[in-house]
Amino acid sequence: MVAVWGGFIALSSWTPANSYFNLTQQATDILIEFTVHNVSSQPERAILRLVLADSKDCKELECGDDLNLLERHYSFIPILDQQGKGQVFLPLESDFNPGKTFWLTGWTGVQANLQLDTDELKGYTLEIVLDNQLEIGEFAEGKIEISRLTAVTRRFLDENCILEEKIVFAPTKKNQFSHYQMLSNVEIDGCCTTCDADATCLFWFHDDTNKECYLMDHVDGKDLKVANTEDELTNIKAGWVDDPTKRGDYCKLCSCDESKRTIDCREKDLTFVPKTFDQSWTPRIIDLRNNPRLNFLGARSFAEVGDMLEEIRLPENISYISYRLFDGLDKLQKIVFQEEKEQAADGLNFVVDGLGGSFGDVCCTPLATRNSISFCDIQPGNDFVFQEFTSYPSAKRFKAVDKYRVFTQVASASPERCAIFCSFFRQCLYFQHTAKELFPTCTLLEDAGEEGAVFSRNSSDDYADDNMRIPAIVGGYPPHTRYTNQNARVLFFPEDRQLIVSSSSNFEATYEVYLGADPLRGSIWIE
Repeated sequence: MVAVWGGFIALSSWTPANSYFNLTQQATDILIEFTVHNVSSQPERAILRLVLADSKDCKELECGDDLNLLERHYSFIPILDQQGKGQVFLPLESDFNPGKTFWLTGWTGVQANLQLDTDELKGYTLEIVLDNQLEIGEFAEGKIEISRLTAVTRRFLDENCILEEKIVFAPTKKNQFSHYQMLSNVEIDGCCTTCDADATCLFWFHDDTNKECYLMDHVDGKDLKVANTEDELTNIKAGWVDDPTKRGDYCKLCSCDESKRTIDCREKDLTFVPKTFDQSWTPRIIDLRNNPRLNFLGARSFAEVGDMLEEIRLPENISYISYRLFDGLDKLQKIVFQEEKEQAADGLNFVVDGLGGSFGDVCCTPLATRNSISFCDIQPGNDFVFQEFTSYPSAKRFKAVDKYRVFTQVASASPERCAIFCSFFRQCLYFQHTAKELFPTCTLLEDAGEEGAVFSRNSSDDYADDNMRIPAIVGGYPPHTRYTNQNARVLFFPEDRQLIVSSSSNFEATYEVYLGADPLRGSIWIE
């Protein structure tokens, strides 16, 4: 982006002829997802504007893009001064006076009924403008990528409810620690509110397809999964409750040493990091090692102690770290994993530089690197392998799933749901969906059996419908089977990652990087 004072850069989109957008059925907000690659060279002087063109009061047969015939409602979005990914929600509210998200300024267009009519929007304009504090001839430059602009229905959550992006909590077992409860016919806002009101609930996830809500007091590492299918990203939301009473105080749950400016939380059986810190000094080091049930670090978990935090020591069993964990930790210099750990944590969405970790068989793009931890931006797509007309007759059935009959009923709805259900369990390496019976079934399997996959498409019995179009049986396996059984990962040789050079080798050394299996889709990220 390059712009000079006195002008602006604009990009418009208009509906053809006498057509228009009608957003009255569902939309409450406009969602903009973006990445600021290069911040504005003139801080606090460049701003993004979204202008909605309302054609409700246009009396012409075809209003077209004639600005003189349309009401133009302006929004002002100050996002050009901070690098990185982000999103903004713009409520579809406007007024003739400033104060709402959109403002009918009267600078251009008409002023008809003085309200934003979302049932007849002719189009929109994206503008980047400079304010009048710059001198004539000065310019600003930067780079922003807008990846998504869409109308959405936004449900507002309780202020304690933190929604984590692209993560699924899938409770796989009950034990003496777990508080696990499933509620039916619950919307997402009610799911989190119920968790917030429950004295022991810290984590929740919601399945919008079946309106089911799951409440937990902690999540095991095996209960965590990245959401990387369209179904999961659209219908399943997960989060946690940022309640100071439930999370507790650092110095009450852990040992605080003012002289060393340290917080020692080792061996405290934490399921989440504490929240409050009511002391006159600021900690420099926090030690969370030897907490086997601490598997998850959510966005801004260290917000209350982060101003001067220089070092964080994490347990070896961490499975998920939000890339927004480090927001506001400007002084952070070092992240240490438990000493006994020889390899990186089995991270679902991150790897630790220098410890030889991998993302496993997932498709991703680089999201960010923060303090030696590289994060993966999981992209939606189909990483499951589906094999029509294929069964595994001698395979070992995964019986541990029998206690989760509610899940099994949901998973039986389709092969895709069956595959997702299988991916919740590391022991499930194959699945089989049968649609021939009166009630479809989903069977989870621990192996493919001695016979392996058996293909059969010989008669009408192999089809689920009279027209012989739908397979009666669909088998397949989830992404982690490719990782476990087919070595689908990035491999580096020599394995000790040491390159020895000497005069005998003319001070030259080589290394090899290759894939253990063919990727299903997408590209491979190697740094």
